[in-house]
Amino acid sequence: MRIGKTILDTDNMTTEELTMYINALCRVRTRRIKQETLTKRMNDLILQAKADGFTFIDKDFGFVREVDDFTMLDEKA
Repeated sequence: MRIGKTILDTDNMTTEELTMYINALCRVRTRRIKQETLTKRMNDLILQAKADGFTFIDKDFGFVREVDDFTMLDEKA
């Protein structure tokens, strides 16, 4: 089986091994969806604040925060 650039030899895997891989990939997908959702919500909040006349500013360095200024780190990955 090919997944992107990776080839998995599923012919020699047990059903337990396949289940393990499927569950692991489902967990990764769930975290990725959550990350994308949170990023979109943050960008929407910044846009809504801007439309209402507010600006998010970094408290330490004074950087004005705009849409897509954030990178999210998944601490559980």
